[in-house]
Amino acid sequence: MNLKILGIDPGSRNCGYAIIEA
Repeated sequence: MNLKILGIDPGSRNCGYAIIEA
């Protein structure tokens, strides 16, 4: 699986989040 770390998203309540792609 690939783990993509995304930076600060102004449209999200979280300062940062990760997307796991199988």
